[in-house]
Amino acid sequence: MKEWAGREFAEKLGSMIATVRGSSFPVHLREFIQSQIAFDNLVIVVFQEDAPPVDLYYWIPDREGFRYEEQYLKLSYTLDPFFRKAQAKEEGVFLIGEIAPDRFFQSEYGKSYFSCVRMLDELGLVSAGGDGCYINLSLGRQRGSGRFSRAEKRWLDDISPALAPLLRIYAETRMARMDPPAESGAAASLEERLCRLKPQPGITEALTHREAQVIALVMGGHSNVSIAQCMGISRLTVKVHRKHAYAKLQVSSQADLFLKIMPMLEGAGRPPQRPVSSSALAAPGVL
Repeated sequence: MKEWAGREFAEKLGSMIATVRGSSFPVHLREFIQSQIAFDNLVIVVFQEDAPPVDLYYWIPDREGFRYEEQYLKLSYTLDPFFRKAQAKEEGVFLIGEIAPDRFFQSEYGKSYFSCVRMLDELGLVSAGGDGCYINLSLGRQRGSGRFSRAEKRWLDDISPALAPLLRIYAETRMARMDPPAESGAAASLEERLCRLKPQPGITEALTHREAQVIALVMGGHSNVSIAQCMGISRLTVKVHRKHAYAKLQVSSQADLFLKIMPMLEGAGRPPQRPVSSSALAAPGVL
């Protein structure tokens, strides 16, 4: 960690502020943070309350076969621990190891995502944009770069009161320039999509709401113990719901769930993406 001092730091801060309404803002933001913290990729995404996320910027130089737009923005984001923080309306700076479910890194999503981008660790800022929207600034480190330190997390937390309003201004500007989609509508949650799966080849019966809740948590990387705590039920009840759901979906493992069921869920109630309104992202006193 470098000290918060010197002309270089001030110049990078000035460049970032000066370009907040322009297309080069993410690059200056990246350079500003890199003056204090080393990282290998950076993503800025808006999580919406009633629609799919909106990608504002992503810089992932080394991503073997990972199609960010197709694999993450369509559905996989529902398994992202940072999206879960936004759903819970919790702002702050978090290390993924602090907020991920107990079996997240053994889950198919955790393994496939972290493997494709060769990621070892993730540090993110989640900040409110208004009207149920949350902006996530995510920094990633690949294997070989080491994990983020507590001091680095503390620096991002200390600077976040300055970064959050800048991110809102940038997001508001970007959204105002986006073309509205042909249609709009609420995005179905992972649980809702699971409930909407109809009997078809490979699925013998529709899931109950409780079974869908359990399966969504399993796919997100929760163990039976963690699911029981989340849902306020016993481990035995979790096992029963899980057994019944697996039988209906004709799967035998968490890996089967991810590989077989995730592709089916993309069309289960997902409407076209709509941009966030500028008023939704603008915070009082920011513009």
